[in-house]
Amino acid sequence: MLVAIGTIEIGTAFFRYDMLNKQVRNAARYLTDNALFGSTGVIVTDSRYYALVAAAQNLVVYGTTVAGDTPLLPGLAVDDVFVEQAALANHIEVRAAYVHPLILGGALGGLMTATGFPSSLTLTASAVMPVP
Repeated sequence: MLVAIGTIEIGTAFFRYDMLNKQVRNAARYLTDNALFGSTGVIVTDSRYYALVAAAQNLVVYGTTVAGDTPLLPGLAVDDVFVEQAALANHIEVRAAYVHPLILGGALGGLMTATGFPSSLTLTASAVMPVP
């Protein structure tokens, strides 16, 4: 029984990590495609930039640039997605952290916590892409 639950737990965590990673990569791609101001080669830094960041955060959380009702991953929020201009010139980084609740941690809460078993895992994904 524990082996089956463990297998399901690992599979679910891997599936959610893969989804988070793909959405972060899609958001980074979206930003790099839309972040330049005309043909100047300069990343926009005015209100348009903040609108792009909000759209990218929605893309990670809801799978679309418009805020939705149901996140792709349960419990993932826009506040869990961070966008910044990377240390390298003309690169944009998108990072997200998702707290994945463990089946064993939730179902056996008190018992597993007392034995040192975590009740959740923090899955993080990041993507850095150059602005063309």
